[in-house]
Amino acid sequence: MGLKRDILIGLGVVGVILLIIAVLVGIIVLLVKALGVLIILGGIFLIIFFPDIEDFQPLGMSKTGIVLGIILLIVGVWFILA
Repeated sequence: MGLKRDILIGLGVVGVILLIIAVLVGIIVLLVKALGVLIILGGIFLIIFFPDIEDFQPLGMSKTGIVLGIILLIVGVWFILA
């Protein structure tokens, strides 16, 4: 009777540990997706709302901002799809 009870307790502990691991993995996946959304928003900001060429900086800096925005968009989509 004692061995059967110990086996059931062990199975219960393993089940609880697996449940905790599953919840933690789910939280990590959601955080990666949220990070992807934030990166995409940063990329959109750099592409659309980055200061115009003649307003605040030379032409080269505007092109750099747009290229970085496109890179951020690609990385953000990759985070969301991963």
